[in-house]
Amino acid sequence: MKNKIIEAASILYAKDGIERVSMEQLAGNLNISEDIIYIYFKDKEELLLRCLGHAAKKACLSEEEIIKEAKSIPEIILKVSSDVFREFSTLSPAFYKDIRKFSRAVQFFSMVRAKFREKCTLYFIQGAEEGYFIPGLSYEPIASIFVEEISMLDFKYQHTSILAFIQGICTEKGLHELTILT
Repeated sequence: MKNKIIEAASILYAKDGIERVSMEQLAGNLNISEDIIYIYFKDKEELLLRCLGHAAKKACLSEEEIIKEAKSIPEIILKVSSDVFREFSTLSPAFYKDIRKFSRAVQFFSMVRAKFREKCTLYFIQGAEEGYFIPGLSYEPIASIFVEEISMLDFKYQHTSILAFIQGICTEKGLHELTILT
């Protein structure tokens, strides 16, 4: 039941925003008593944190699958960033507005973004070591800009913008790999 509540809340929060979804509405959506939700979660913020944790776990599993199947670092970066972007693009503007009211959720989001930035830094460094990206660049700030770029893109420009960003740090080998991938 706990997982069903988390899944239902995740869908409603993403679609309608957090504030617009009451525990009563969530319970009605699941055909359960509101009291059952409170058996598992003390309040809305705890439920929201569980929803965010659930989404983060799904993203990690997806990333692991991409890493297993990918043949190069540029492929990993393209696919992982597309997955991350796809997830962010499903969240309504109301969700982004509402989440600011939940300090622990804001901290969680910041932590997830920091981890993603660290992973991107490592991917870029590995890509430079493998000859795909220009060696000697400071990849930490590049990864920071890359993560910010992903979070601000309009869906219709996402692939083109990510590709252009990555092309800017590619060697000839990296550009060749991107041509094959796209």
